[in-house]
Parts: sequence; C-alpha cells; structure tokens
Amino acid sequence: MNKIDYINRQLDKLFKAWLKKASIWGAVLFICFSFLDYVSTPENFKIFLVYRICISAILLAISFFVERASNPKTYKSLALFAIIASAAAIELMILRFGGHTSPYYAGMLLLGVCVLGFIPITFVFHVVSAVSIYLIYMLPIILTERISDFSTFFMANFFIISIFCSALLMRYLSARGIVTEIGLKYDLELTVKALQESEGKFRSLVDSTEDSIYLINRNYQYLFINRQHLSRIGISGNDYIGRGYGELHSPIDTKAFTAIASEVFETGKSIHNEYMSKRDGKYFLQTFSPVNNENGQTIAVTIISKNITERKKMEEQLRSLSLTDELTGLYNRRGVFTLAEHVLRQANRNKEGFFLLYADLDNLKKINDTFGHQEGDTVLIDTASVFRKSYRDSDIIGRIGGDEFVIMPVGTSHDNIKTIIERFQKVLRDHNAGSSMEYDLSISIGVVYYDPLSPCSLYELLFHADKQMYDQKKQKQDISS
Repeated sequence: MNKIDYINRQLDKLFKAWLKKASIWGAVLFICFSFLDYVSTPENFKIFLVYRICISAILLAISFFVERASNPKTYKSLALFAIIASAAAIELMILRFGGHTSPYYAGMLLLGVCVLGFIPITFVFHVVSAVSIYLIYMLPIILTERISDFSTFFMANFFIISIFCSALLMRYLSARGIVTEIGLKYDLELTVKALQESEGKFRSLVDSTEDSIYLINRNYQYLFINRQHLSRIGISGNDYIGRGYGELHSPIDTKAFTAIASEVFETGKSIHNEYMSKRDGKYFLQTFSPVNNENGQTIAVTIISKNITERKKMEEQLRSLSLTDELTGLYNRRGVFTLAEHVLRQANRNKEGFFLLYADLDNLKKINDTFGHQEGDTVLIDTASVFRKSYRDSDIIGRIGGDEFVIMPVGTSHDNIKTIIERFQKVLRDHNAGSSMEYDLSISIGVVYYDPLSPCSLYELLFHADKQMYDQKKQKQDISS
C-alpha cells in the first residue's frame, strides 16, 4: 500500500469512528435542548419535540448503520444526510419561531461548529457541509419571507459566515496536521517493519552460525545471546536478560573476562583472546568489539566466540610432526635442539647443571647391508623402545641423525647418573636376551655434564659428547678385535 492510500484509509477509519460518536451525542443533544423550546416558545414545544425526536432517531439509525458499513462512500453519504436532516429540522424551527429574526440561528452555528470542529474528514467534505448548512438556513428565509429587520438578519448571517469560515480555516490547518501525523505514522510503520525484517535476518544469521555471539553492557550483564551460546550455557528463552556474566561462569573465568571487556570499554578498540574453556575443554577465539553510541562512547561490547578446537588439534599435530621423528616417534633433530636450548637457558638461569647422553647404534650399516633397510628400520625402532624403557617421560629423547640419538635426563644429579646408565644397559641386555634376532643390539654412549659456571653452546656440548661416544665405540672395536 502506498502512502496516499494509507493516509486515505486511516482518515476513513478515523471519520467512521468519530461519526458513530457524533451521531449518538448529536441525538442526545437534540433531545436535551428541548427544554429551551419549552422556555422560549411553549406554543411550539410539542411540534419542536417531534422534530427533535425524528432527528435523534435518524442520528441513532445512522450510528447503527455506520458501525456495519464497510464502504467509505456509504458512511460519508450517511454523514452528509445526517447534517442536512439536522439543518433542515433547525430551519423548520427557525421558520416557525421568528423567521429571519429567530434566535434559533444559533442552532445552525452549533451544528456547523460540531461538524466542522469535531468530525475529521477531508476538507472538501467540510466545505460541502458548511455550504449546505448555510444554504438550508438562508434560502427558505429569502424565498418565503420579507426581510423587515435587516440588521438582525445581517448580524445572524455575519456570525454564521464568519464562524463557518474560521472553523473551515482551523479545520484546514488541523486536517494538514492530521495528514502529516498519519504520514509520519506510515513512515514509522515502514521503519519498524524494516527494522523487524532486519532484526529477523540478523536473528536468523546469528542463530544459524556455529559461533557463540552475545552482547554485554558496562555492568557485564547480558543484553543478547544467540541460540548457539544459549545451548552452550544451558539457558532457554530470554531468561538471560539482565543476568551478570559472573552468574553463569566461575570467579576465575569472570575475572579474566571482565578484565578484557573493561579494556574494550576504556579504549574503544577490539581485542582478540584465545582461551580454553574449563566447561568442556574446548578452545575458543573470542573477539571483543565495542558498540558505540552517536557520541562515540562505548555503551556495550559484542563478543563473538569461535570454536577453534579442531584448529588447535591440527596445530598440535603439525607441531608434533615438525618436532617428531616419523620412524621412531622420538623427537627429531629440530625437536631435540628446540627443547635442549630451553633446558640450557633454564640451567644458566637457575645455576643448575644437567647431563647429556650422545648415543650411536653400532653396526647399523652392516645390518642394512646384510638384512636390508627394512631390518635396519626395525633396529632403529627397537633402539627407541630401549631408550623409552630406560628413561622417564619428562626426559628428552630424540633421534638427531640416521643412527644417532640424544638423551637429556632432566633433573639428574652426579650421584645417580651412573645408576641411570646402568639401568639403560640392563634394559638393553634384557632386550637382547628376549630377542629372536640373529645379532645383538649394541649402542655406544658418550656422557657429558653441562656446568653453568663454565657455560658453552649446545653444539660444543654435543661435540664433547660425540667424542666420548666414539671413544667408547673404539674401545668396543679394540676388544672385539
């Protein structure tokens, strides 16, 4: 529906409602004013009462039919008929009591003021009504009477014309105001409808996403929560409105959350925060975004919480792959050096030394040449298994080359390094005793101690360990020869 049709329809509804009320009140007033007839012209009281009863009956009938009419033209016609009938009844009273000098012309004034002043309809209808009332008053007097008291007749006409014209001017201005008001209402309804459609689209969008989306005010109270987050925190409907963040989260989570939200309120800048939920162990990336008013003040904060658990798992897998030897499952060269550098920095900071073991698998080339490279891979896997059984999960164990391994037994003192090496040799003997291989697994080890009081680089430490390992390997070769 366009704006003009909307305005006309609203005017018709307004006119219909007022016409019903005006018809009822008009009928009541016509009867009530009969006491004036009894006071001013007792001889005409009965006939005037008949006029009044007839007009009142017509007005009540019109009120009845207007309620049931659906066509605007119908109740406009009924309104015009009621006005003309009322004016005709008043004119009959004027002609019977005083004619052109009758004080009953005031009835015409009252009718005109009521019609023009209280019934909202188009300006054209009011002009037609005013002209009709005036002609009904004027023409019968001119056609049937000889004007003897011209001044009285002139004054009556002057009052009627001036009051009607004033009422029409006021009605014109009022009608423009009503039309403007209805036009504004039309614009408002369109705006509200557009907002509702926009809100519906927004609601559909935020409810269809897998992300948690919610809005908080400066008191950290929820203003909005989408369906995904409602499901996550176990709330239904709008029960969340006005509830604080701390009511649904632990004190530790609340403290961390409010610290970030406070910073957004203060700076007006977005913040990203990655965290693990203690509720279910999932990882989330939170984006805190300010919501500003027209003055640029941050009045609320929107939080979009994206589940990044799968991404974190993938990152962990990639990190593991980048630090892990694919064949043995031990740390690879990168993994060993990364962790060893950390241990080195910690040793220097705490002034606590550590041991580093450099191991080499004996005779791997001979095994590969004799039994094939697949057998060589099996030997490397068995060697890794021996190391795992000999050392703790907290120790660093890695394969840094083809047959070279590094072990850093973290927290080992001078007193028990010998015990640790003996435990490794025992595990190795037990492995060989239970093995069905045609050869024994043989491993040479060099051991060095890092002293933070005489610091050196990791490469220097490995160089000394490698030298010791080759010294042991050479001793084995000398004994076998």
